[in-house]
Amino acid sequence: MFITFEIPHNDCVNISNFVYQEKDNWEKDLKNVKSLTSGFNPDYQFLHDIGDFVIENILPKVNNSHKWKKSSWWVNYYQKFNWTKLHHHQPEEYSLIIIIKPAINNCLYFMINDKKQHVEEKEGFAILFKSDALHGVDKVKSDRITVAMDFVPIL
Repeated sequence: MFITFEIPHNDCVNISNFVYQEKDNWEKDLKNVKSLTSGFNPDYQFLHDIGDFVIENILPKVNNSHKWKKSSWWVNYYQKFNWTKLHHHQPEEYSLIIIIKPAINNCLYFMINDKKQHVEEKEGFAILFKSDALHGVDKVKSDRITVAMDFVPIL
């Protein structure tokens, strides 16, 4: 199950500008991601705003039997030849990827029936999915910026 939506161009520009200012302070290789990352749960207001939006507007349409909270969040900055291993986000319930700046190649993919299914990446494209979905990123051919976030029910 995939739920898609878009975030505004101006938000993408502002986040991209922020990332280009901050990326030199980041480290490479956050678990499966072989790129520069913000690390888990940085205190960036735009990440809190995105999480709140998803909790209030998207998750209730997908599963309204729970209230939700974000469990982890981070930003990735890929440079040419960076990539992400095939992985999932369990034990979280739902995961989100937002393409802030797409690479020139469609590198995000999901494994569906043992086949790579690439996602058409464009600026502002957001995809919410069950956290057990296997996904990865092929080596990118240009700069790429993404936001990633996980959600769990409040018990």
